[in-house]
Amino acid sequence: MSSVDDSTSSRMASQAHRTGYHAILIGINWYPENSLQGAVRDVQELKAHLEMEIEAVNLHVLTATVDDLDPTKPVEDPEYLPTCSNIIRDFRAVTENARPGDRVYVHYSGHGTRDVKSGRLLLAVCGPYITSILLAACINTMVVKGLVVTLVMDCCFSASVQRGPRVRFISYDPALGEAAEIAQEEELRSWIGRSGIRDAKKSFEEFFIKDSKKHAILVACGDDEKACEVQLPDDSYHGKLSWFILNILKAENGLSGSLRDIFARLHFDFRYSSPPQRPVLYGNEGQTFFREASMSRTSHQNPLYFQVDKSENGRLTLWAGKAHGINDGDQFALLPSSSTAVLMPPNPIMARVCGNSSFRSNLEIPDPTSVETEDEWKATALSQLALRQLRLKLGANLRNKATWINCLHERYLEGFTEPHRNDFTFQVDLASSRFRVTDSRGQELLNIPNVEDSETSIIQMCDILRHLIRYQFVKDLCNLEPARDFDKSIEVYLSVQGKRSDETRIIPIKEGAKITMNITNELENDVYVSIYNLGPQWQIINVCRESYDKVPGRGRLNKSFTMKIPLIMKNNGHQECHDVLKVWVTSKPTSMYNLRLPKLNEFPGTDGSAVPSLMVVGFEESQYLFR
Repeated sequence: MSSVDDSTSSRMASQAHRTGYHAILIGINWYPENSLQGAVRDVQELKAHLEMEIEAVNLHVLTATVDDLDPTKPVEDPEYLPTCSNIIRDFRAVTENARPGDRVYVHYSGHGTRDVKSGRLLLAVCGPYITSILLAACINTMVVKGLVVTLVMDCCFSASVQRGPRVRFISYDPALGEAAEIAQEEELRSWIGRSGIRDAKKSFEEFFIKDSKKHAILVACGDDEKACEVQLPDDSYHGKLSWFILNILKAENGLSGSLRDIFARLHFDFRYSSPPQRPVLYGNEGQTFFREASMSRTSHQNPLYFQVDKSENGRLTLWAGKAHGINDGDQFALLPSSSTAVLMPPNPIMARVCGNSSFRSNLEIPDPTSVETEDEWKATALSQLALRQLRLKLGANLRNKATWINCLHERYLEGFTEPHRNDFTFQVDLASSRFRVTDSRGQELLNIPNVEDSETSIIQMCDILRHLIRYQFVKDLCNLEPARDFDKSIEVYLSVQGKRSDETRIIPIKEGAKITMNITNELENDVYVSIYNLGPQWQIINVCRESYDKVPGRGRLNKSFTMKIPLIMKNNGHQECHDVLKVWVTSKPTSMYNLRLPKLNEFPGTDGSAVPSLMVVGFEESQYLFR
């Protein structure tokens, strides 16, 4: 897990000038064979939305539209076609004209392809392909200049033999592949240069982009899946990813939403996708999609939804359970799955968890007839009773203790003021007119925002305390009912600089050292692994860059990371930091996005750091949900 040093350069740049917005939109319907129907419409509607939402956006739009009168060529003039040379021309123009701190959005809708022999991924543009290494070099050049880049690719790179008219994959053409190699070499020599670039043959995860905090890459599906077009009720077509993104962006503050929140919403939208299609997010998941974020936590503004199934007899099943930290008595709000509302409506249908397994929970509602109008629902958590087990002690020198207690209860937290009680997780008190938070051992917590005592600071501190409690809850989360045979068949351990570490708790690691997470599956069936880093800045982030990694039956998975102490801690005189790697091993594909948290000391943005301890949580799917 490579962490990038904290820097104020981008913030200083944004203060020096008004942030500029640049977009490169590429949509290709026309192909000599296997033309698409929705790619051009994808970028046309994105263009219209950007122009409506952003006063001055620098747009570069390249499209290839099928000519009904002459299907052998596209409608557009050559200078507006998405050829390799035109696309690089627009990348170059944006890079040269933009200033550090500017935002860049690149959207590609069209076919992808793969050279099966080399494994290289390519974009099937008009003429020679664009190779993954050339695209990575273009993005890297932008990032090195200080631009913040979001790249969306609504295409697929699956080498599966299954094909269809709506699948965004086209068979590899060796002649175009050879031409792509020549074009790549020319561009690398003439503009980009070779410095710091390495071949990204097998996955966009292998892009060498120097600053992981200044780019995010959202791909329509995994390497072994297919990205498809969807036909809407008005008979128009869109790429599935583009269509869902467009709906999210049209919601309030969509363009300034974090990729973390948008990706979680996409994960829900794609739940019924057939064939299976699961988007993949690389880079900085805390980065906003395009527009700068407001001074509020987008993760707390936008609710995270879980899928809810309704059986023929009206019983409701939530697609989340004990593995996600959900317990009996937790309350949820239900909305129709078709709802595009970003904020919770004033009078949602209320539901309560009544019995659950590792991955599923039963929901009860006061009035069963209230869900008869819809077959598909989604739910967002309103309360998490387990958080109240992690109590907060209010110091004797705090003012307005009744206000503190009420404010904590509004956040489903438990606070008390009795000085003799010691059954607390954290304590908050005043020290030199600022708030101080300590743990149960009396140690002051590091990397807590400096909040002065004032009339309005109680709300801010209660939000901070809720963040800390959620962090501690995830850290303590474990499987109380492990399946013995399942646990015995999975081995998880860390190796430091190539040497296995048998430590089960604290593992000392020098800064810059390489560690590897090793997971062995002795079962015949596949298992799925989610790895989250609980970092020293109170962030919980996915270090796999995907929802989960699959470990095949009788197979292995190795993940390597490099550790760095955050620069902000070094500047404050700290020579070490403490992190936790938490590993979920499940027998079914499972997302843990509800457990993530951003850094406490900044609004958007996450990165990793050192990983000196390890916890493993194993869950096996129950055969029967209802008891």
